[in-house]
Amino acid sequence: MCGLAQVKSKAMTSLILVFSLSIGSFSGLTPALEVSPLVHEISSSGRGASGRLLIRNSSDSEVPLEMEVQRIDFSKDGKYTLTTVEEDILVFPPAVLLRPGASQVVRLQWVGEPELAISRSYFIKLSQPAVSLPQQPQNGVRLMLTFNILVHVASPGSQASLQVESVEQIKNKTGTVIQASIRNEGQRYSYISDAKLIITVGDKFLLVMQPGVLRERGEDVFLPPDSRRTVLIPVQGEGNIWNGPIKLTLSAGDAAGF
Repeated sequence: MCGLAQVKSKAMTSLILVFSLSIGSFSGLTPALEVSPLVHEISSSGRGASGRLLIRNSSDSEVPLEMEVQRIDFSKDGKYTLTTVEEDILVFPPAVLLRPGASQVVRLQWVGEPELAISRSYFIKLSQPAVSLPQQPQNGVRLMLTFNILVHVASPGSQASLQVESVEQIKNKTGTVIQASIRNEGQRYSYISDAKLIITVGDKFLLVMQPGVLRERGEDVFLPPDSRRTVLIPVQGEGNIWNGPIKLTLSAGDAAGF
């Protein structure tokens, strides 16, 4: 989303944010293709059940693109599988040929169930059909350029519910960090960065981190419904303050939905 094993989750996660996101969502991304936004949040019903994707070809060559919808199925330990689906999200047009300097708006429309028991996540996979490498046309080498756009879909009014299961201090090569196990017991996905993080040691405040800070640092973690993730939170300073019990409190931010 960020843990998926954490590194993988952060990559998709972030992807997603830089999308990296998450999960490493880019595969051979051509710098001549500009796509925005990289992350979409749409509703399963109502006016928010659609989105728009802008693709621009900034190269001096024609770029053909094909689009495929892949559902992301998460396991509780952070791993995931991809399944190609046709019945959930309508992508129009499903294929384009972009001339040099041209732009194309692609419409995303949710056509699946209007009420979802839990939120879902998808990749819109943009692929450039395999082409022969121009500098080596005789060797038969072909190159496939693809990358993914992340789409989250949730029912209106659905909520995440993030619960801290355990928290401890650990030391690594960069210093002391707080390691927490966090579970999403709600119906909707969430990012750790959506919450305000408050860490106390005994009766003293150690750290207050506002919503969005972990995202800005590239350390966000994505939690789909019914999942558990390990979160590493860097802190500064050591001393007597570490001698008491450590507590992590999550306070909902405007975008958290929990």
